[in-house]
Amino acid sequence: MQQYNSPAIELYGEEGTIQMVGDDWEPKGYEIWRNKRSSWELYKTPYINWPWTSGFTHLVDCIINKNKPMIDLDHAYHVNEIMIKIYESSKNKKQISIKSTFKNLKFTKKIKIKKSHLDHDRNHDDI
Repeated sequence: MQQYNSPAIELYGEEGTIQMVGDDWEPKGYEIWRNKRSSWELYKTPYINWPWTSGFTHLVDCIINKNKPMIDLDHAYHVNEIMIKIYESSKNKKQISIKSTFKNLKFTKKIKIKKSHLDHDRNHDDI
């Protein structure tokens, strides 16, 4: 297989585009295009070794310790609606609006995110 540099996931909205850079199992970061700015912003992942199985670990921890998961049903429904509307949009060859929403997630662990064009430190594992 040849080298590639395309996003694993790319979503288009009314105000811009967001795309994950890298692979879903090894993301390199994400890029955001904002129509108001007319430019891409690149954000590299804050993790050198992204723990892609952490979602399952979090779920098991919540079950064992009887804690509420960070992601709720509204978020899960929203993600499912996006996936279903992608297929419908492709099949019908037209744009379809997403109607569901969810509350902003509240992360307890603070992660330092740097805009890549301002980052001259090659250690990107600042947590």
